[in-house]
Amino acid sequence: MDSEAASQVDAVFGFGRRVCPGKAFAEANVWLLMANIVATMTIEKRVDETGQPITPNPEYIGSFVRYAYPHLPSGISVSFL
Repeated sequence: MDSEAASQVDAVFGFGRRVCPGKAFAEANVWLLMANIVATMTIEKRVDETGQPITPNPEYIGSFVRYAYPHLPSGISVSFL
């Protein structure tokens, strides 16, 4: 993990004596969630009427947390296996 990513994790979970005791639990849960999504879903671009993939052009609202503006890109399709 690079130093910038490590500092972002420290900002969330703290560091030193004040580190969050649930940090390992939270990281394990995120890993399991991502593994579950990859294993059970097909994530691909939507296609238009002619069968060509639609490439989303997302715009983001910049702040401490990034949000897609005004909502998730309409060119993303998620389906269950």
